[in-house]
Amino acid sequence: MSEKIYACLLRLYPIRFRQEYEASAMQLFRDRLQAERGFTRRLWFWLDLIADLVVSLPREHRRQTALHPAPAVAMTRSNQVPNTELKGRFKR
Repeated sequence: MSEKIYACLLRLYPIRFRQEYEASAMQLFRDRLQAERGFTRRLWFWLDLIADLVVSLPREHRRQTALHPAPAVAMTRSNQVPNTELKGRFKR
């Protein structure tokens, strides 16, 4: 169950990050989960994991945006209908 939850959390990261690190992250998760025995230690493990998520998730999205910015969309007036063509169409 824990592994499925962690796999879902990994999907929050950008695709390129997951392509590079997902397998390693899952293996590290499995190793740490196996090493942490007892309720308190597992609780601290999940708290550590969530703290890392809160810090690293925005950082990786910013890094992804910096490396691959979205293309700019130019708005031009050539796409608009001139007012003179609309005057006769909307009579009251």
